[in-house]
Amino acid sequence: VFKDYLETYEDVLSDLKATIFELISSHGRTEELLFFAKLIDDMEWVLNYYINNKRYKECIETLGRQDPVKHEDLFYKFAPVLLQNKPETTVYMLMNIRKLQPSKFIPALMRYESNRKLQPVDTTLKHQPPNQAVKYLEYCIFRLRNTDKAMHNFLVYLYAQDDDETALLNFLKRFMERPIYDHKYALRIAYQYGRTLSCVAIYTAIGRYEEAVKLALSVNVEEAMDIANNCNEDERKSLFLMIAKYVIEVNKDIETAIKLVQSSHELTLEDILPYFPDFVQIGDFKNEICNSLETYNNNIEALKETMHSYTESASNIRQQINSLKKRSAYVRYNQKCDKCGKNVLTKRFLVFPCTHVFHMDCQIATAEEYLDRNPRLATNMLDKSKPGDVNTTDDILSKQQSIKQYASNECSLCGEIMIESVQLPFISLDTEIEEIKSWEL
Repeated sequence: VFKDYLETYEDVLSDLKATIFELISSHGRTEELLFFAKLIDDMEWVLNYYINNKRYKECIETLGRQDPVKHEDLFYKFAPVLLQNKPETTVYMLMNIRKLQPSKFIPALMRYESNRKLQPVDTTLKHQPPNQAVKYLEYCIFRLRNTDKAMHNFLVYLYAQDDDETALLNFLKRFMERPIYDHKYALRIAYQYGRTLSCVAIYTAIGRYEEAVKLALSVNVEEAMDIANNCNEDERKSLFLMIAKYVIEVNKDIETAIKLVQSSHELTLEDILPYFPDFVQIGDFKNEICNSLETYNNNIEALKETMHSYTESASNIRQQINSLKKRSAYVRYNQKCDKCGKNVLTKRFLVFPCTHVFHMDCQIATAEEYLDRNPRLATNMLDKSKPGDVNTTDDILSKQQSIKQYASNECSLCGEIMIESVQLPFISLDTEIEEIKSWEL
């Protein structure tokens, strides 16, 4: 009956919340008090009640049913205490609610992790209970694609504390191309917990291949060789040389150094010879010396062939130059200019190898006409003077000289000018009006 009364006058009683709470509490009616708090949607009181009475499971179930938009702050407020007492159930509840900000749970997760370290390890268990902080972070990063740097940094920190380095290595390699975690922080944590291979992975991710190879050599040579093979070409040879030096001077392993030269295209036997000890048996690398000498011999033969080819080319060029010096052309006393039809000997003229003869003035006029139709070509070939607002006398003379040089380069009836004129009409509408009228019927 009392609960029915509370439901009936809910709107009125909610305004007197403090008084109603005090009255019900004074009579020790706990269940009715809890019922009234739920009725007026005072979920903070309900959750506090469950926490104070250590009814954590009911607290988690009640919190999980709440609207994350309306009661978002309650999730962040009660997560720390719930993680301490029911970590697995709490994490499962949080994983089922998507509209929360995972980064706001980091303080609660850190507190859970600190208390977890203080708990004694149960040696009777074959498998220790999983770290719920790691479980939640992995869910947010791998499933929800969370890109918050703090989340990634915290997961690196948790992975680094594990005796097995596999999880940390896989995480670093997964984000090798586009890491979100802070490099300096991750490197410091990896060094702090002695995770050498993880340090190598971080150095590789940020392109510091020399440091990565130096550190990898303290673990195994194969790891260092993988880094050298996958780095940029500019650094590859120096890295392989570093590996070879370490193998010879530290490991005293000549055989491995020889195999390194054989498997690498960057190194030769001559590169690593300075690192060999003063007294070493030549029989250990006799085959490599023979192969190296054979390679040098092949290179010498190839150079000889190249030099012979260049010598022949130079000889041919000299013969062509000598023949050009001796080449001549004849102009008859009555020969006409192929442009204007007048006697060519009356002015300066040009004779081309094709036997066409032009007055210099006629050839220059043809060249100027062609350049006017091709302004871009004119700009590239004729504008030799410095840019300025006003053309000086030197600029004008320079352009005239350029036009003269261009006109002398090739015949206007056989060269580029004639080829380009194919697209022009036979009769110009602007300059040959009389010619057009003569053809009218």
